[in-house]
Amino acid sequence: MATVGQAVAAGTPYTSGCQAGVCTSAQGVVPWVNLDLSENDITDGSGGRISYAIATTNTLQNTSGMVRTPPSTYPAGNLVVQNIAVTQITATAAYVLISHGKDRVYGFRATTGAQVPAGAIVSVPQLANSNGTPFVQDDSAYAADAEYFDDLVRWRSAPMIIQFCGSNACGNPA
Repeated sequence: MATVGQAVAAGTPYTSGCQAGVCTSAQGVVPWVNLDLSENDITDGSGGRISYAIATTNTLQNTSGMVRTPPSTYPAGNLVVQNIAVTQITATAAYVLISHGKDRVYGFRATTGAQVPAGAIVSVPQLANSNGTPFVQDDSAYAADAEYFDDLVRWRSAPMIIQFCGSNACGNPA
C-alpha cells in the first residue's frame, strides 16, 4: 500500500525518486514526499489536494526524460488541454496540475485522501479533469448544470519547462 505523498511503483511507495520508468502512476495526487514538498504545498485554498497528470511519451516521467543534446528535438508531451467550448489549447503538454476548485468534485480531500464524488449533476468539464479526456482549462462557469466548472488547470510543455530551467540546464544548450 502506498504511503501518503509518495509516488507509486508497481503498487508500492517509491521513496528515492523515479528512475528508468519505475514510477507507474501517470495521474493522481502530487507526490509531495518524492518532490521534497510539504503537504501544504500541494493543498489548494479550498482544502483539496492538487492533482497531476504527466505525459507518458518520450519517457518524460523518467529522471533523464528532459535531457536534450542539440541538435536533437525537445521531448514532446501528449496531454491535450482544451477550453469548455472544446477549442484545443495544446496537444503537447508535458504535465497538467489541477486544483479541483471550491466544490472539490473529483479532487482528493486533504484530511482523508478520499476522492470527492460528483453530486446529482455531473459536470462534464470537471469529470474530464479527473480522467484527462482531455483536460479542461477555462474561466469558472457557475451554471447549475453539466457545464458547472470551478477547476484551476495549469500545464507546461517540455520546451517551456526547459526554457524555465535556464541556459545550460535541463538539456538546454548554453
